[in-house]
Amino acid sequence: ARFDAPAGDAQRAAAHRFQWQAAARLCGALLGDGRLAAPAAGLDFARIDQWLRARLAEPLRIADLAEHCGYGMRRFHQLFVDAFGETPHRYLQRLRLDAAVILLADGRHALADIAGQVGFSDQSAFTHAFTKRFGIAPGRWRGDRH
Repeated sequence: ARFDAPAGDAQRAAAHRFQWQAAARLCGALLGDGRLAAPAAGLDFARIDQWLRARLAEPLRIADLAEHCGYGMRRFHQLFVDAFGETPHRYLQRLRLDAAVILLADGRHALADIAGQVGFSDQSAFTHAFTKRFGIAPGRWRGDRH
């Protein structure tokens, strides 16, 4: 079974280093695009990440993020994949599941509540995504730790 959450401090530090390196690549790609409008010149990974994290519970569409960044869906998707090596949807899914792990570890929230808090349409969709990523159902993951 795959199990990579929650990450230890060393793993978190390595992940943050990777994220910032990827951010630098994305910013370079965005700044290299002649269509980039002046107000968006400060666009960086931290802003994209913050925008997504602030909206985890919302039914986000990647097109919303592309629009927020001043790009069409196709161009934004291409830049994102080139910079991060994964699709925007997969990155958003990872953010949602990482947030879910924190809530699960807390132990005070029902699975259905966690699903809603991190943007899944229902507990079933959450359980499916969690199990696919971590190789264990969220209820069992929490039960093994408490």
